[in-house]
Amino acid sequence: MSERKKKLERYHLDRFKGAFPDFPAGKITHDDEPDFLVDTSIVTQGIEVTQIFRETPEGRRPMQEQESLRREILERVKCAYDTAGHPPVCVSVSFALGDSLAKKNLAPLAKKLLVVVTRAIPEAGGVRDVDYEGFGEDELPDVFDRVSIYRRAEYKTSYWSAPDAAFVPGYGPEHLQAIISGKNARAGEYRKRATVLWLLIVADGSGLSSHLDFSETTWTHEYVANFERVFYFDNIDRKVAELRKSYSPNR
Repeated sequence: MSERKKKLERYHLDRFKGAFPDFPAGKITHDDEPDFLVDTSIVTQGIEVTQIFRETPEGRRPMQEQESLRREILERVKCAYDTAGHPPVCVSVSFALGDSLAKKNLAPLAKKLLVVVTRAIPEAGGVRDVDYEGFGEDELPDVFDRVSIYRRAEYKTSYWSAPDAAFVPGYGPEHLQAIISGKNARAGEYRKRATVLWLLIVADGSGLSSHLDFSETTWTHEYVANFERVFYFDNIDRKVAELRKSYSPNR
């Protein structure tokens, strides 16, 4: 497991802990199966943390994958830009719709974006918008729709972002049950290390891939789960919903 994934899981757990008064008291250890063990005075409690995303249409790449690749491009360019000693700016990069990004292309795309931004740095206090029509597709690949660069006197460091917009799809209980069922298969292994199991399903909200709209029946439905308690956590609003659970014959 990568360090980034470990930090994200701990971040989600801490956010959930702060929003849920009934969180068990005890020493928390980051494990693997399940993700966390809480050593209480009575039992060892396991908490498995998993994120929820939009369903991926057939023949397409997952939206969360594309979001991750976009973030990596911006991180690479920001690091190179700052290392070169350029003035602090705020850069907003609009990516083209679709799933055209691939891991193998990140380095050349980041290099071209860095060249474009460096050449387009506005005068102090100014703003500049650029697109492929102004630079040509060879210099600004068509995966980038538009790049906006803001330079303000109050900026002490550079900020890079990739704004996005899309329709928020609606889902019902079956989407959550699919996630729970996938984790049910591992519950037997988790119980080798923990007496009591919780499943925490997190809608992170940092990207559109984790923005979902659930029907009202989602919160009244009874789910089949091999966990003592199952929670849905809205990370942005810090809202916790405990899902109703029916008897699971595979516990």
